[in-house]
Amino acid sequence: RGAESLETNGVAARWVADVRVLLAAGRSARDAGTQAAYRVFGTAPGAYGAGVNRLATRTGAWQERQQLSDAYRRRMGHVYGKESLGDPAYEAFDRQLLSVGNTYLGRSSHLYGLLDNDDGFDFQGGLSNAVEHLRGEPPENRVLQYEDPDNPRVDSLQRALQVELRARNLNPQWLAPLMEHGYAGARTMGSDFLDNLWGWQITSPQVLRSSVWDEINDVYFQDRHGLGLNDFLAEGHNVHVKTHMQAIALLAAKRGFWDVDVFTLRSLVRDFAGNIIEHGLPGSGHTRPNHPLMDWVADQLDPQQREAFDSARKGGSSRYPSLRGASRDCQKPVELASSC
Repeated sequence: RGAESLETNGVAARWVADVRVLLAAGRSARDAGTQAAYRVFGTAPGAYGAGVNRLATRTGAWQERQQLSDAYRRRMGHVYGKESLGDPAYEAFDRQLLSVGNTYLGRSSHLYGLLDNDDGFDFQGGLSNAVEHLRGEPPENRVLQYEDPDNPRVDSLQRALQVELRARNLNPQWLAPLMEHGYAGARTMGSDFLDNLWGWQITSPQVLRSSVWDEINDVYFQDRHGLGLNDFLAEGHNVHVKTHMQAIALLAAKRGFWDVDVFTLRSLVRDFAGNIIEHGLPGSGHTRPNHPLMDWVADQLDPQQREAFDSARKGGSSRYPSLRGASRDCQKPVELASSC
């Protein structure tokens, strides 16, 4: 027994409050005392990952962000402690998530960034999304930057992502050397960047503005820096990376993350459809033949384009020669069915 009062010992005060809630819900005193002490949760023994990363690349399997929250809580809701070695404890996990006001991601090295792999959005993003859907508002998400032990700092997740985007992924000095590595460089732009940005978008939409997608379109699809990215992403297998990247941008528009103007969307839809008609599906989880995105794209094409697009996505070999000849300056709204 400790000598501190509940006013002094916040941990004990929280345990007492949780015990009272559980007793009122009909739990025995023993069960209430044990469950109120649960604090360490994770995946089931032998499992790894919060599961959000898999769903991020399989967007045809879900439509609402609530589904990501449900998956995270099922995956991570196993308790570890003196008498528990990964037992399912979903109710207790949810109860603890309701009290989360801040999340933290620690970075001790510059070897990997927030957009280099999916661990960040899988765990911190998944946690933030779960808390948001339980509490009705997201927590404050922060990044602990202690790569330089003499100058540690705490950044908001929004600032940390924006700095990385400016310094690397939207920076011509980062893009140009990647282009020297052919398909490997193209994949870094797609799988190692845009896939992970999409993961942060769907788990923490409050930290990424619509304007980020405007910049991605300008830099990668419109070659704002004059690097020749259009030609680079049209070379060989690189075109499949481009189609995959376009699919992610279109998903951002379809699901309301990107407030894109109708003219930009029209151009992107046509180019995306043209790539699939000419080169086939890129083999990503966003472009399966029966993916809702594909139907959404098809609905925005004129009849001739749609016929060729539907044939191509179902394994046909139809071509639509005039698609590539269409003006990139087409200014017709998406709602119009006629071609430019």
